[in-house]
Amino acid sequence: MTMRCLTLCSLLILSHAAVSAAQPAMPLKLAKTFSLGNEVAGRFDHFAADTQHGRLFVVAKDYKAVLVLNLASGQVIHTIDHLAEPQGVLYRPDLDTLYIADGERGTVEIIDGKTYRTAKSVKLRTNADAIAYDPASQYLYVVN
Repeated sequence: MTMRCLTLCSLLILSHAAVSAAQPAMPLKLAKTFSLGNEVAGRFDHFAADTQHGRLFVVAKDYKAVLVLNLASGQVIHTIDHLAEPQGVLYRPDLDTLYIADGERGTVEIIDGKTYRTAKSVKLRTNADAIAYDPASQYLYVVN
């Protein structure tokens, strides 16, 4: 199941990149698989990509962490593991900032993209989930 989730994520990112670049529609094809070993198991939730720095942020929900993968090597380069129930994740390249909804705590953790440390925590209600960003209004939306 782990391999299928990451394979699906890779396919979705590649298909989104193809559409974003206004290329003609092409069939999906496997570009890369990631091996996380036996340590990381269970459900995965949301994903976010940082194409500028070649990173993929993977919410390993049951592992209670967000894994930072190097897109080129497929290796886990960092684990953000101070979360109770990670759910949604969003990366803003203009700020090199990661936003993670923590459902159990009812917070959005604002993570520095260089140090992976929490810069700020915004309190919401429990069950914070998906995150979206509107660049026109500069509003960050969290399903809660």
